[in-house]
Amino acid sequence: MVKRTQKSNRGTQADSNGFTLLEVIVSIVIAAILGTIVIQYMGSGLSSSSISLNNIKDDYKLEQVIEEFTREYRYWLESAPDQTINNFKATYIDGEPSVLTGVGKTEIFQLTGGDDAAGVQVLRVAVSDGKQTIYTLFTK
Repeated sequence: MVKRTQKSNRGTQADSNGFTLLEVIVSIVIAAILGTIVIQYMGSGLSSSSISLNNIKDDYKLEQVIEEFTREYRYWLESAPDQTINNFKATYIDGEPSVLTGVGKTEIFQLTGGDDAAGVQVLRVAVSDGKQTIYTLFTK
């Protein structure tokens, strides 16, 4: 009996079920280059984001002061409808305000112009923390 042996094709054909080592290395190098580019592009935005967050917190505090001011102004309008804005300014801004801390420069001016706006008093209030300033207008 003669034994017939079949040659195995294992060593002669490439295995098509996976990637070669060269393909894996090239993919890793390309991913590293793209990652470096992304980090360089976004790195400054991530490192300076804490400054922006502090600005947002400061802005929120200023908005809270404006909200308290508006609340006091609305209460004043309901309780003293015959008073002028000058009286409100003298009581809540120039006097000793109870909740209106942080209010900066205030100014009262008269609107001039058309028939509807003539003679209307406007109170302009600036609230500032040194870096940011919020202005708001109040009329009666």
